[in-house]
Amino acid sequence: MPFCWTPILITRLLRDVGSGERKVELAFKDHTGWNIRIAPRDMLATTRNITKLSAYGADVTSENAAQVVRWLSDLERANGDLVENQKCVSQYGWVDDTHFAPCVLGDEFRFDGAGWGR
Repeated sequence: MPFCWTPILITRLLRDVGSGERKVELAFKDHTGWNIRIAPRDMLATTRNITKLSAYGADVTSENAAQVVRWLSDLERANGDLVENQKCVSQYGWVDDTHFAPCVLGDEFRFDGAGWGR
């Protein structure tokens, strides 16, 4: 019996260059198609917080949250070397001594813009 009817995949691992915070880009499918969301890694590590994905169409509830947390943890551990790693920024302005977001980020950085009410 499946614990989640929505396919949820890790598509990218991100590190915020300003704060060092780790984030995860997820792809999940609902009745409208595939959705892409960036979430803080710590949000995906707790059953209390992972249910926030339900607001975006993922089939994550208090009933299956523990299995989804375990699934994503196992998925990252098994495939972390295969998933693209990328630097990200979460605000506009100077990223480092040579990059100003959003003007000169190029393909090296990704603007995540993930608020998650934090």
